[in-house]
Amino acid sequence: MHNVKSQTITKRTYRKITPAVVAQFKAAQIRYGSGTAAIRAIEPDEKDPRRRAWLISTKCKQMNNDSFLNFLLEQIGEDAINRIGEMVNSSDERVATKNSHYVIDQVRGMPIKMSRLTKTTLNIESVID
Repeated sequence: MHNVKSQTITKRTYRKITPAVVAQFKAAQIRYGSGTAAIRAIEPDEKDPRRRAWLISTKCKQMNNDSFLNFLLEQIGEDAINRIGEMVNSSDERVATKNSHYVIDQVRGMPIKMSRLTKTTLNIESVID
């Protein structure tokens, strides 16, 4: 009979590769010179940094700029709406009023500000006379 050691199987923690992770990886890759070194720096508890770097690099090739920007705008937009809500509901009446007017103007559309541009042509002879 063979002597078999009991092995404890530990599940790998799955970390989603989001556009933010890709951007952080790309920045760290430039800073540290390689993908593996970048993973070691930004995810020090990663057991297999070479594989993680490969996975993120593969995802980088699949992700286009439009999807990255849309994802970031979705995240930032939620924060912006919450912040505007806090300013509109501020206990300081000046802040609340000013931001309320700003939000209403943005929702309705800013009135067109007319500016008159005058174009004059000067002739040197007419200026001297």
